Amino acid sequence: MARMPGTAWIGPTPNQRAGGMSEYRGLVLHIQDGTEDGSEAWFKNPESQASAHFLNPKTGGLRQLVDTADRAWTQGAGNAYWISVENEGRGGDALTPSQIENCARLLAWIHRTYGAPLQLTDDPNGAGLGWHGMGGAAWGGHYDCPGKAVLAQRGQILARAQQIINPTTPVQEDDMPLTPADLDAVEARVWGHTETNPDTGQPVYMSAIMAWTDHRHNVLYGQLAGLSAAVKTLAGLVGQGIDTAAVVTAVEQAIAAAVVNVHVDVTGATNPTAPKGA
Repeated sequence: MARMPGTAWIGPTPNQRAGGMSEYRGLVLHIQDGTEDGSEAWFKNPESQASAHFLNPKTGGLRQLVDTADRAWTQGAGNAYWISVENEGRGGDALTPSQIENCARLLAWIHRTYGAPLQLTDDPNGAGLGWHGMGGAAWGGHYDCPGKAVLAQRGQILARAQQIINPTTPVQEDDMPLTPADLDAVEARVWGHTETNPDTGQPVYMSAIMAWTDHRHNVLYGQLAGLSAAVKTLAGLVGQGIDTAAVVTAVEQAIAAAVVNVHVDVTGATNPTAPKGA
């Protein structure tokens, strides 16, 4: 006896063979070509001679009609080897996000319970995630079931099932808004955080690192200003008949004046030792 945890049990139905499963190759996707309620009623009607292990409504959770120890009557010659799920909808419909999630969880459960591989298959003698039409005439000749739109979604179902089996990202709790006290603590942590200077082995505070960065920025700005002044001076001397020595002197004076006029102020912070290459 096997019923998937978390599913709603809606059995029994007379349309089944008790203990009739010979093998568990995987999951076969179907489309109901009708409504959930109508399909359930039909699958419980002895005259239909049809059923499925699971029904998957457009919204809400999976519903189990036939125990997976028993054979459902849903895909002819494949009944003894495959677990079946009938998805609510009409031919041509795509699965809803809820239906994709339900199919993925079902596939993951089949993998855990019966060892069916997490892979796509188009072979009725293969294993994994299949579809009704792949069985051809032997499976009732439903060549278009469950439809191209659903077939295009098999990759999403498989990827989600693989994620369920092997989570790559831990579940995170919902973020809570930061209080003013939280923000103060973060600020204190950042500005009070220490690193070790690789050259001296001494602690270096984040505030000192920022101050040293500002200092270097101002120095570079002064150098840039000096070069700009030198260029302007040279441009003004061109064509005036001044000798080379006078040009050199004028440029040096312009650079010196520009650098002196740039004020560097890092008051209130301890300057760390400059890293190599600075």
